[in-house]
Amino acid sequence: MRELSVFIDESGDFGPIAHHSPYYLIALVFHDQSRDISEPLEGLRRHVIEAGFSEQHAVYSAPLIRREGDYRSADMTTRRKLFSSMRK
Repeated sequence: MRELSVFIDESGDFGPIAHHSPYYLIALVFHDQSRDISEPLEGLRRHVIEAGFSEQHAVYSAPLIRREGDYRSADMTTRRKLFSSMRK
């Protein structure tokens, strides 16, 4: 039997519209569990470890792009590798 997983994430604020972020976004990711995604996940895990984070580190794209928080000291090449490995 095939199984479909659905991941839902949101970004934004229902409060007053700020000029720098006037949008509220919802992202849906569908994954057919019969398709193996272990290779791309292993690549992401490897890049996370190479960047100096723990294997369980959750990558958040907004701080990664803006070079904030955990990614403050990461250079552009490291941040690009992390970002690119999330798109596969």
